[in-house]
Amino acid sequence: MLYFSLMLITYIGSLASAIVFYIWHITTIDTFNTITRYPVLLSPTHLLYGFIFVLYLALAYWLVQVKKTGPTAKRAVLFSGSMLLQIALFATWHLEYIRYMFIVNVLLTITLYYLYRTYPIADRLARLPISLYLASVTFSMIFMFELTVVFYSFHGFGLSKQLWVIILLTFSTALALRLRYHYNDRAFSIAFIIIYLGIALRLGLDELLVTMCALFLSGVLVAGILYVQKNMAA
Repeated sequence: MLYFSLMLITYIGSLASAIVFYIWHITTIDTFNTITRYPVLLSPTHLLYGFIFVLYLALAYWLVQVKKTGPTAKRAVLFSGSMLLQIALFATWHLEYIRYMFIVNVLLTITLYYLYRTYPIADRLARLPISLYLASVTFSMIFMFELTVVFYSFHGFGLSKQLWVIILLTFSTALALRLRYHYNDRAFSIAFIIIYLGIALRLGLDELLVTMCALFLSGVLVAGILYVQKNMAA
């Protein structure tokens, strides 16, 4: 019961932080303005940012299931740690501490990955909320990498901004396909497809090369969902 109480308290704190930073704006800095103030191409349409609350609903369902089966100490610590890191991420994002945003996001992604790894490969339904959360946070990390690069005016070794974004999208796709193959995880890829379509919707014809790349890689992920399959007999 102690482990579950810790998980529940940190979950409620993280949810409250999401409401504050996305809706109430405790400072004069608007969360979405932080995103749009910089020319970051990996930002999807703002409609998708509300998906964070869908994730919290999925995590609430996950907590109910965990309570029924009884949380392990490892899962309780990892989940509670991820919730605390999520609070820190909201705070640094809202206050525009760009450097710390990326560092916190990396730590959050690592923590969630270890939580994700606590599930057997075949237990896809039980880990589904964590899989969706990990996908969201992983892409957020890649987005914040681009934001950090833009913020510090890194010139990308002479490569264009569009080419850098295509490299990041390709890297993200490789991650999703890796989890699809090694963990039989379709949900992670589906989350990335939705994000890619959101990027294409926001950019439209303004950045046609990036838009076409996002749509093409969405097709690659769909093919991965349909045809990539590791022998799970082991």
